[in-house]
Amino acid sequence: MTLSATGLMAVGTSAVALALVLALVGWQLVRRQRQRRHAVREAPGRRLLVALAAGDSEAERELLRLPERSWRAAEPTAARFIEKLRGESRDALLRVFEGRGVARRAMRQVRARSAVRRASAAELLGAMRRREALAPLCVLLDDPAPEVRVVAARALGRIGEMAAVGPLVASLDRVGPPQQVIAHALLGLGREAERPMLDTLATAGPHARATVVEVLGLSRALRSVPALVELLWQDPVLEVRVRVVRALGRIGSRAALSPLLAATARSEATPLRTVAARALGELGDPSAAPRLVELLSERVHQIAHNAAESLLELGEAGRSGLREAADQGVEPAAGHAREALARDELRAARLRAAGVTAGAGGGS
Repeated sequence: MTLSATGLMAVGTSAVALALVLALVGWQLVRRQRQRRHAVREAPGRRLLVALAAGDSEAERELLRLPERSWRAAEPTAARFIEKLRGESRDALLRVFEGRGVARRAMRQVRARSAVRRASAAELLGAMRRREALAPLCVLLDDPAPEVRVVAARALGRIGEMAAVGPLVASLDRVGPPQQVIAHALLGLGREAERPMLDTLATAGPHARATVVEVLGLSRALRSVPALVELLWQDPVLEVRVRVVRALGRIGSRAALSPLLAATARSEATPLRTVAARALGELGDPSAAPRLVELLSERVHQIAHNAAESLLELGEAGRSGLREAADQGVEPAAGHAREALARDELRAARLRAAGVTAGAGGGS
């Protein structure tokens, strides 16, 4: 009995499917065997790493004597440990890394062809705070692989060298790491980075200037206020000026009051005025209340809304201005004032309720 063409095709398809299933099963078996072998090789190193983290001084010596194959299997775990350890345990693991040549290998691998190896090496050098890695990590800010650029920026933030400020800021004007990654790295450098960041403003592009200003605001860089005020009136890019206003509000210096009040003038751009109305509330100076009350009459809804919210943050001086505007009944100021006072009362009621609940729970 002969098979039809359809039957032959069905047999062939079944055979191919069976072969694929067998190949998949075989691959899974091979992978599991490799995982088991790796776990066996890793176990001695992992056990010693846990002991070292617990303060066992003998574990450091044992890790240095560990066979190379076992150490290589445990090295990725050790790299994760270094981020979490503090004090003597961290110092001990760094000595192990030094003795096992981990940093030397990482310095070679930042130039590897594989993006995965470059990223892993950059991450490890950052975790180890290796200052000699500054130059190669700065080069990686322009790496073709986006993930490598991100890891390099984070590593530079961890290392804490002020010489990294310029390259980090400059990368913002190229196809470097994302803005939020650079901002986080600059924040990680601490207050010592404030002066170097200010120095970059003279040559940085608009995107970089905006990011630097944002970071200075987030870090409450009080000494940067004079330079930021100058930038507010001299920078040609509106987005940079808006970021300056937001930063001045966050920093909270009284020296920022006059510039912020001036930024609310009708002659200024609406985005700048809108942010300035909110920044005056963050600044928290009650002497801004009269100007904020005036802004309640603005036809631009967001400016008036921000002014009302800011008045709430000025304490009794602000609330008094809101009540007066509400009582006068002149729109749109009265509407914004009533809305703000209602929100304030609602928040106060919620706090009172939370206090009653907490008290009841504490007495049971």
